[in-house]
Order: sequence, then structure tokens, then C-alpha cells
Amino acid sequence: MQTEDVAGIQGVAQEVGIALKGEAYAINVAVKYPDPAAAILDYGLMKATQTATKSITLVNTGKYAVAFAFHQRGAMMKELFSITPAEGNLAPGAQQPVELAFNRSGHHALQANKITRTSSCPHILLTHACAKQHLMCVKVAFAH
Repeated sequence: MQTEDVAGIQGVAQEVGIALKGEAYAINVAVKYPDPAAAILDYGLMKATQTATKSITLVNTGKYAVAFAFHQRGAMMKELFSITPAEGNLAPGAQQPVELAFNRSGHHALQANKITRTSSCPHILLTHACAKQHLMCVKVAFAH
């Protein structure tokens, strides 16, 4: 650090070294799927009017609390999937079960059939602190 007069006329009057220490840390949130071998939520073969719920678990393996939020792209995804809780905070070492319910109301047969034609694997986006994102693939197969 350098000190000098306000006008800067006399130049540097004193110079002192300052040691700064800081900590950089990674945001470590793990997503545990029902099948650890596959990073996908597979609802299996269903009729379009059926409902089903799958769960994942968020685990904060880091040293600091983190916030999380799920974002669904498109109105159709928002209608077909309900997520509980959709957002929250995770303390260090904490786990948070999250339910992803497909077609909870059972009234979205037309939209459900449309989503399989337009997207081979619809996605739900999980965002946590520092805007780090995790794309979750959701698979639903429909019986005719």
C-alpha cells in the first residue's frame, strides 16, 4: 500500500506491504438418481394419462451452504412436471430429497404425446449457487 498527500505533489510518502489471504471454494452439489448407474429419471412405459413420481436427492458435499432452484423450459414441461421443492438451501453436508411428479393431474394426454414427438429426452435444469447448472434428462415412454 502506498500513501501520499491528497494532491499527489510530494509523491509517495510511505509504502507498506500488506499480505492478503482468501479462500476460493467450489460449489459441490451431487445429484443422486434412483439408479446410480444412469444419470436419468426413467419413468418407464406408461399410458399418457397415468401419473408417476420419481425422486432424486441433492447432497451438498461442500464446505458452505448453497441455494438451488429447478427451471423447466417451456410451458409444456411446466404443465407436465411438478417439482417439490422447486428451490431451497442446502447446508454443508445436508441432503434434500426432491420429488418430480409427471402428469400429477392426469389430464395432459395430448401434451404428453406431443413432448415425445418433439424431444427425444426432455430436460429439467437444476441451477445452484454461482449459476452452476446441471441438466437432468427425463425419459417417459408411452404405451398406445
